[in-house]
Amino acid sequence: MECQLSMTGKLLHLEFLKRNSMKIKKSDIKNIIREVLEEEEAEEWGVYSRGGSVGSKNDGSPIATGTKEDMKAKARRMTKSLSPGERKYYKMGYSARIVK
Repeated sequence: MECQLSMTGKLLHLEFLKRNSMKIKKSDIKNIIREVLEEEEAEEWGVYSRGGSVGSKNDGSPIATGTKEDMKAKARRMTKSLSPGERKYYKMGYSARIVK
């Protein structure tokens, strides 16, 4: 009987089998890990701004969207381009996270 589990459910299932000393096939572990990674890649990521002065516009929508790796790299580049005062005094920056 095959059922559809969420990413968290699959990982919990593996942990349950491991704790109860049940035999786990390597192929089963590889398949579950592959499915979890595919689900993670399928999610859409975005770059969001944080910090700033009072009155600065921040509506909560992403500045850019794309894959996880691309958005993390873009957030790093954008944060790096800010001046030291913007980063330290205004605590401005950019972060990558999953688009809701």
